[in-house]
Amino acid sequence: MKKTIALFATLTLATTIFAQEGDGMESEETPAVVEETSTVAEEPPVVEEPKKEEKKSPVAVGSKEERPLGIRAGFHFAGVSYYGSTLGWHLGALYDVMRIFEMELGKDAFQFRMLLEPGAFVTSRKSAVNGGTQIWLEVPVTAAFTISLFGGMRIKYALGPYVAVGTIGTFSKSEDLGNALIPIPYEIKQSRLDVGQWHTFGFEQDNFKNWWVDFTFASGFMDAVSINDKDFSSTPWAMKFSFGYNF
Repeated sequence: MKKTIALFATLTLATTIFAQEGDGMESEETPAVVEETSTVAEEPPVVEEPKKEEKKSPVAVGSKEERPLGIRAGFHFAGVSYYGSTLGWHLGALYDVMRIFEMELGKDAFQFRMLLEPGAFVTSRKSAVNGGTQIWLEVPVTAAFTISLFGGMRIKYALGPYVAVGTIGTFSKSEDLGNALIPIPYEIKQSRLDVGQWHTFGFEQDNFKNWWVDFTFASGFMDAVSINDKDFSSTPWAMKFSFGYNF
């Protein structure tokens, strides 16, 4: 009986000690979990900064593209002083080689450009020798000033020198005047070279974007006609009306 009571007391004590050790282990592990949870919760959320919009300056240089190649075709009245004029035609191209200066105020409110704009034209003229048709190659080299207003229209003024070379047609004629007994030699020549000034006024409207209407006045500097090697006051001139498109 005494052995049984001693065995029972021993088992009871062992069970009590085991239970207390288990409770201690659980109490030590539980705060660790809580501590980890609290550490994760304390990290601040990542907030993306809003992107700042880039504000354009009210004054900008070179901010808009141009179409530099222009094709022109039209008709003109041309002639040589004191030798009358005739209706002719011309066909050619202009090219904006370089922008010398450019400025823009506001968004399409006002735009100013200065361009170097050479060109090449095939054009017809009236011969001062026999009144026939001549074909010339004209090469103007102009400084073009363009003004754009509110993106709705553009105005251009171009001025500069030009050089023209006569290629096809009659440029000289020789014959004897008078009678068989007293012949009078007669020789008329027209120069194949022409150098002068070129002025163009152009207009483009936004409803017909890149379509241009031009008016050009050209005037030569040199005497174009000589009779029996004597020069006369005979400078070439032309008034041109052109239509074209810029590519």
